[in-house]
Amino acid sequence: MAVFGFFKEIQAALDAVFSANEYRWLAIISFVGIAAFSWLLPVYTIPGNDAAFWFKVAPSYSYVFLFLFSAAMAVLIPMQVFVWRQRASLPEKGAGAAGLFSGVMATVYSSAACAGCITAFGAFLGGGATLFLLNYRSELIAGGLLLTLVSIYFTAQTVNRKCTTCVVALPMRNEA
Repeated sequence: MAVFGFFKEIQAALDAVFSANEYRWLAIISFVGIAAFSWLLPVYTIPGNDAAFWFKVAPSYSYVFLFLFSAAMAVLIPMQVFVWRQRASLPEKGAGAAGLFSGVMATVYSSAACAGCITAFGAFLGGGATLFLLNYRSELIAGGLLLTLVSIYFTAQTVNRKCTTCVVALPMRNEA
């Protein structure tokens, strides 16, 4: 029964946010931009890599994760912008930006399809961290997607004015 409450909470927030065309367009632009960026980043930043090579070496689940992350971020970004526009102070806006940044980083990491791509992304972390990322890539991507969904849920609570710790003066909307 709690699962249905989760979806109802998100649906109510989506109805409120996407009632304005500007947020719909932002979602579409976000989806296309994040999907393109996540695909183009490893294709054009890794020496010797190109689109044909990426499609050849990328496991099939990479396409699924790329789509899921792009879709989740395309929902989260307009919701966050909706809330940011209602917040008064910069620290309140920064708190929401931290969750959004972690979601973007998870999206970028999930776009790395091969060991060479992950190594190039993680080169600044050192060998041990890169090996850890390689060994637990699927789990980390699934965890990142889960965190993005949790962020969508809590943002939905803020939009629906049900979050007790993040009281934000949101404008009243017509309740159906």
